Amino acid sequence: MTQLTITLDDATAEKARLVAQRQQITLSTLVQGLIERLDVDDQAAGQRACDALDESYRLVSSPLGGKPWNVRDDLYDR
Repeated sequence: MTQLTITLDDATAEKARLVAQRQQITLSTLVQGLIERLDVDDQAAGQRACDALDESYRLVSSPLGGKPWNVRDDLYDR
């Protein structure tokens, strides 16, 4: 197990200590749980973003292919 040292202002440290005390866990367990939850939240958010992007592509995409002209001069009225 790796030890980590963090620096917090006094008010934040006291809040963390009180939360851990109410949940009857150590500060280390509290911080570890928060970090693990961030990872899951980030993965879920990334998946939601990918799903939304896929859906937007599906909604705005149209089939491509085939050009309505044979040669470049057909594009211009001459």
